[in-house]
Amino acid sequence: MKNSMTRWLTLVVAFAACAGGAGAQNQDTKAHPIVLHAARLLDVRNGRVITPGEVLIEGERIVEVGKSVKHPAGTEVIDLGDRTLLPGLIDAHVHLFLHPGAEDLQTVQESVPQRTITATLAAVGMLDRPAPAAKPRFGEVVQTVTARSSRFAFTRAYKSGEIIKEAGTVIAHDGETPVTTPEDDMMLVLPSLKVAHGHTAVRLARMAA
Repeated sequence: MKNSMTRWLTLVVAFAACAGGAGAQNQDTKAHPIVLHAARLLDVRNGRVITPGEVLIEGERIVEVGKSVKHPAGTEVIDLGDRTLLPGLIDAHVHLFLHPGAEDLQTVQESVPQRTITATLAAVGMLDRPAPAAKPRFGEVVQTVTARSSRFAFTRAYKSGEIIKEAGTVIAHDGETPVTTPEDDMMLVLPSLKVAHGHTAVRLARMAA
């Protein structure tokens, strides 16, 4: 099972590398065609496995798939050996609207516009480039801010994970009452920019040493 999974992951990485390399070239899609050759190819349209299998890539597009495809002049052939090609098979199970941390609360604490923007940025990031590895940050929640009035409003559009350097910084107003940070270097956890009376507006966390 482990060997089988490794083969599938190897294929995905190899295919992504080829597609990414082609996308980085100029828009003359005929300049450097690539043919991926492997022991098998899953024909997702007809629901069958072809042996062997080939995929012709020109630029950013899959041009042809089959048992044997055209090899235009200058074609680079990549032999993937005992692998299975999966052209056109897309994993659509992607949570664009979620970000790490308290996923169960995001759906009720974040406004629809905020979540739409988050999803759009996530989609663009996935299409343009791999997301950079995020350095994990840990904190201890020391205060939960709850809206005591219907006129709760932050002083600006804060982002989750943002650090407020100085204690006593006004981050919101709850009616006429200012909401301030109790300590230096407070991390804001999931600020809800549109919060109803009685609901959690933000959590304040002390950064771990």
